[in-house]
Amino acid sequence: MHPQDVQIEEGPAGDDRYRVTGVDELLGPNSILHIPAFTVPGCSRGLSPLDMAREAIGLGMTAEEFGARFFSQGTTMAGVIEHPGTPRPDEAKLLRSMFKKTHAGINNSHTVGVLTGGASFKPISITPEQAQFLETRRFQKTEIALLY
Repeated sequence: MHPQDVQIEEGPAGDDRYRVTGVDELLGPNSILHIPAFTVPGCSRGLSPLDMAREAIGLGMTAEEFGARFFSQGTTMAGVIEHPGTPRPDEAKLLRSMFKKTHAGINNSHTVGVLTGGASFKPISITPEQAQFLETRRFQKTEIALLY
């Protein structure tokens, strides 16, 4: 039966009934073998292959955009500059601006920094969980390739 000709009426504990175009009575699980293509938790009807493809491509595009933003400034904030005392807002902006100008971007990565006035640099590391999106991107490429 074509999926468009079948309406699912959900029953308790998965005891679904099926209303089929052209059939007067509701049909039960003994009359119809329902095999949803791509299941979604909590839904009786699965996604169509086209819906699944749209989801895979959308997730791939989202992961691609996230990756581009994530790596565009050197992965993530590499650390913080701690300044003793309380610098004025203009002093903090100047310190950040000078540090960014000297160290931001691929051409300035891994350069030696010099901080004055008692300031110190505290590195921040990225956890493997935060970098997991790389595996997500690899998986999405496989998912999209399977569509073809």
